[in-house]
Amino acid sequence: MKQKRISKQETGITLLALVITIIILLILAGITISVITGDNGIIGNAGQAKEETEIANEKEIVEKATVQAMGNNRYGNIEESELQQQLDKETGEGKTRVSVIRKKYIVQFIDSERMYRIDNNGNVFEYVYTDLPIMESGDNFNKRMADYKESILTVTVLDNIKIPENAYQIFDVSKEQNETVKAWIVENSENANMYDLYIGGEDGVEIENCSNMFYDFSECTGINLENLYTEKVEIFDNMFLEDSKLVELTTSPTFVTSKATSLQYMFYLCTKLKSIDTSQWDTSNITNMFGTFRMCQSIESFDLSNWDTSNVTATDYLFQHCQRLKTIYVSDKWNNDKVSSSANMFQGCLSLKGAIDFDSTKITIAYANYTTGYFTLK
Repeated sequence: MKQKRISKQETGITLLALVITIIILLILAGITISVITGDNGIIGNAGQAKEETEIANEKEIVEKATVQAMGNNRYGNIEESELQQQLDKETGEGKTRVSVIRKKYIVQFIDSERMYRIDNNGNVFEYVYTDLPIMESGDNFNKRMADYKESILTVTVLDNIKIPENAYQIFDVSKEQNETVKAWIVENSENANMYDLYIGGEDGVEIENCSNMFYDFSECTGINLENLYTEKVEIFDNMFLEDSKLVELTTSPTFVTSKATSLQYMFYLCTKLKSIDTSQWDTSNITNMFGTFRMCQSIESFDLSNWDTSNVTATDYLFQHCQRLKTIYVSDKWNNDKVSSSANMFQGCLSLKGAIDFDSTKITIAYANYTTGYFTLK
């Protein structure tokens, strides 16, 4: 009897030891799996190391191709076609794609789908495409600037939010009030009573309505909109209305009018502005051109050769009192068929000459052509 009791006791100890051993093995197995497959595990770290190596190699390829492309360019610039040729030599044709996104050269590796941005100095950075930050409407922006707009000398839209320490005033001008678009005022370096206004967002600034945006910036002499994206804008009404001291307006291919329906009084009373680059504007959806260039007294020519006016219904005062205006270039895209309102369209255009010389008794839509009117075919 004593031996049996000892045997049962030993068996109990053996089973307990076995269970403990199994538990320990399971714990160790879990730890091992975690070490191998966890976020910071061996496999994860190996994968991360591999990706980092691939990124380094791709960046090196882009940097080398960029240096060669800039070296081959007579001006030391980066050209899209030249950069693509160098990349094809480095990787083989069809392995990379060069494109211009938001005015920046972007290289994409087809297999990895990774992208790299090249700045104007040839520096290479990883690039991830994101939607542009959206600023508030032109009306709201103008109201926000009410206390300062008559003291603003220049306006510049930037592709960053690098606010200097000497910023006099800072505003959140994002549509959602989430600080993705900022505006700030800096004292002008030559005139302590005037300010320079900057608007900035990462990669640039998108806007959806430009109505009244710079209305009555009465002392402003220069506006640079190279980083303002307007592809969603339908209304440009009064955008520069009464900017009577504006001398220089800078735009770029980002200034898009393809969805625009109205340009009413857009440049009315910009009396000192000497040129407006409108040659590439898509006006196919425009219906309202009421007074668009009214009293642009310093402009001598308009290149409207790309303008499709087939949907325009109103051209009243379109060129009224453009006293120095000599030439209006158009193409066969100019169409007056839907125009129902065109009062004083050419009134006061004393220097204008197309198929005929200006005649103060001939100022209606009937003379908006290049065969018997004031236009010049281009």
